[in-house]
Amino acid sequence: KGGGKGSRPSRGPADLEAGDACYYKSSSMGWITAQVLRYSPEDGTYDLDVKSQVPPQSVFALKPGQRVEYHSASSNSWIPAAVVREGSSPGTFDLDCKDGVIMSRIRPPQDYVPPSGPTSSRGGSGGYSYNGSTASPYGGGGGGGGLGAIPESGLPEGLRQAKMDQLRSAVNAENPEELRRRLESTSALHLVGEDLNMANHKLRLLEARPEAERDLRSALQSGKKAHLEIAIEAAMVCEADPALIEAAKQALQRTSVSPMWRYDAGDGHHIDVRQRPQIDGPRVRKRLEAGDVFCVTEERAGPEGVTYLQLADGRGWLFDRKPGFGSMCQRYTYDRPDGPGLYIIIHDDTAVTPTEAVAADAILTKLPARTVVRVTQVSRNMAANRVRGKLENPMGWISLLDMESGLRWAIQHADASARMM
Repeated sequence: KGGGKGSRPSRGPADLEAGDACYYKSSSMGWITAQVLRYSPEDGTYDLDVKSQVPPQSVFALKPGQRVEYHSASSNSWIPAAVVREGSSPGTFDLDCKDGVIMSRIRPPQDYVPPSGPTSSRGGSGGYSYNGSTASPYGGGGGGGGLGAIPESGLPEGLRQAKMDQLRSAVNAENPEELRRRLESTSALHLVGEDLNMANHKLRLLEARPEAERDLRSALQSGKKAHLEIAIEAAMVCEADPALIEAAKQALQRTSVSPMWRYDAGDGHHIDVRQRPQIDGPRVRKRLEAGDVFCVTEERAGPEGVTYLQLADGRGWLFDRKPGFGSMCQRYTYDRPDGPGLYIIIHDDTAVTPTEAVAADAILTKLPARTVVRVTQVSRNMAANRVRGKLENPMGWISLLDMESGLRWAIQHADASARMM
């Protein structure tokens, strides 16, 4: 078929030849992986390893530039992609978003419309028969367009059982490379079943887990509530390190409560800030007066029910209670909307910048805690998630609030005891 010795066999309208990988549109299972055996120019059909005499409109070829969809492990969803070339490993393809992708993670676009032509093959005696209720390990079944494995076809029971045992062992070992190899092996033998469904799901989790754990560590570093929420959800789906997830949950819980506290021991005396979370630890040359409000970035449980409070401005540590004495600091709620007026600085060394923009390299001066300033204008800088205030003196802008974390640099003067400085 297609010429004498040395000539190139006819590839047909789908530009496929024997050995090429493709997808076949099954009427019961949607697009499934297949391999070309030959093209028959006599009737214009392809013989595939899954069915004979398949018309070109039921075949989807993976050629450079072809639009496809790729199953992203990180987002656990199908995303648009394009074929760049065949991959360096057999049975893989390089996409514009990832190299070396196996066919089980690629599918034709959901909106793909095959070229016009006959809608059924002229025979099909050499192909497999399908049962519409057969489950697909790649999300197929019905006409949903998912990729499905092919029902087993007379495999020796001993071989089938050995392959499935190897697959279960790879699942239990949680080795993605071995699991991927076993899945490709069982797929090549057209095995189906619940074990394959579970193995494919496990592989996606294992592939996504490292990235999910990296993102979770990044969220822990940032301490941002929205970042933590998204990262925790992804990590739980991927069955990431339980200790890491628990640490992130605790960090999220801390962001869900007010980061503001107020010092008032009830005796009117000041308190010296500690260098580390220890009541009798070394003190720094910073102190808070009775009634002073401050923000914290960490609340650390200590012995005897004491919670140590790390000040957000880096001054050091305080504690919520002192055994044998009583309460020292109480959680503080501040819900007044920001507007022009007098404010007291609660974040030591608050930066004053020349414009509304948050620019660390353009600081005019820094204001110590308990400084009282007049704000003449308030603006919301959505790009930086900050509420900014324009000062009368010194002239410039300061941050009033981090809209994401709830941390504050200043509160309105009426809500705090302060001395004009």
